[in-house]
Amino acid sequence: MSKADPLARPSGTCFSANSLAETRKHFSPRVALMCVVVQVCIFASVARAQTVTEYPLSPSGFVGSPGGITAGPDGAVWFTVTIAPSDGGYIGRATPAGAIEFQIPTSGAGPVGIVTGPDGNLWFTEGSGNKIGRITPAGSIVEYDLSPGFNSPQGIAVGPDGNLWFTEGATGKIGRITPSGFLTDFQLPPMSVPLGIVAGPDGALWFADLVGRIGRLTTRGDLTEFQLPTDPGCGADEPSGIAVGPDGALWATERSLACGFDVRLGGKIERLTSAGELTRFDLPAGHPFEICSAPDGNLWFTYLAGQKIGKITPDGIVTDIPTPSPLSWTHGITAGPDGAIWFTEENRAVARITNINCAQPAKPVISAPINVIPGETGIVASVPPSPGSTYSWEVVNGTITSGVGTPSVMITAGSFGGLYSHLAEMRILASEISRTGCYSPRALAVVALVANLSPVVPPNRTPRRTRIVNPR
Repeated sequence: MSKADPLARPSGTCFSANSLAETRKHFSPRVALMCVVVQVCIFASVARAQTVTEYPLSPSGFVGSPGGITAGPDGAVWFTVTIAPSDGGYIGRATPAGAIEFQIPTSGAGPVGIVTGPDGNLWFTEGSGNKIGRITPAGSIVEYDLSPGFNSPQGIAVGPDGNLWFTEGATGKIGRITPSGFLTDFQLPPMSVPLGIVAGPDGALWFADLVGRIGRLTTRGDLTEFQLPTDPGCGADEPSGIAVGPDGALWATERSLACGFDVRLGGKIERLTSAGELTRFDLPAGHPFEICSAPDGNLWFTYLAGQKIGKITPDGIVTDIPTPSPLSWTHGITAGPDGAIWFTEENRAVARITNINCAQPAKPVISAPINVIPGETGIVASVPPSPGSTYSWEVVNGTITSGVGTPSVMITAGSFGGLYSHLAEMRILASEISRTGCYSPRALAVVALVANLSPVVPPNRTPRRTRIVNPR
């Protein structure tokens, strides 16, 4: 790990407005970014290493948690920032060289989603302020009040009609605002909690409904809903983020928090065609949150309260890339103007992944026991080593005790009960990291937890469980 020097930038002036007629100045310092770069096994002979770079926001500037993020019209990325516990907010603009903040006039705005509008400005939702905001690249902010009540606007997208469309999670509505500020609401069925929204390839708006549905709304207000199957093991699933994939299908993230709020237990990625054909891809560890389509022909997503970024190909192959900092809590994600993947971390950082088209190593094959006793120690899991490579390991319902970064790790098994009361297994995940820092697709081995394990052993033989290759 290496650290680059902070890039201090001169003070700047940002302009905000309380209405279309009133504008007032707000002075805000440009915030220096400290760049933390992780390059695994960097070799001087390699010209294009894949890097994960975090830009912690200076404590003297941004004091909140970044959320939504989007590629701006000016070559930068723009993101929302919420300050707890007041829900005050800023809009941030970042490049690899530095960042600047613009304070939202409404106190307690609680900004959530953000998107570049058809007018060349940035549009954002104020989840606590009950408003839609617009900010120019120069920093001038205008806010538009929503209908009375607490609507809690969340996701926002540009529609095929040139207007901005947004979700209202608290009142179960889809809203539309024209670039000139004219508002219209479309009421959804009772109990709806719409979150993410995107313009589909069919000229309609598609949105993720937290109560287990994907919705389709035409610009005239005609609604179609697709009910997602219920997970028999964990009850209702909760879709949140949604994007259009390179294959023209709708891709949505789905978390399974009914299993118990443990972020290591797996959610799903859903693929839905415009005709309603559904394909599900299970994730063995982590709840996917926000998702975007990228120029490498894949989809990239964040993990709810997670310390990694996921990539899924159109045929469902998943790669996980850890973030450098622990407890990063990844949130929003977008393909940046520079061809990199940019994402926000709720621990006050924005980050990017470069060289997303790097040549991935092949998925490793994990050798691990068929079954173990809960709480058993000294369990060995391994993959065939490759010269110059390191390895990333993750264990659900168990603990790695030694061997981190190597092709062989020692593990202590978890137990029944607690957060894992429904999980009678231990999940072992492994990825190979090439000398250029490129991660392989993630491999999975599932090891059963068996109480009072008593293997059948021939006479005069030492009891020993058979080791298997589990390439899941």
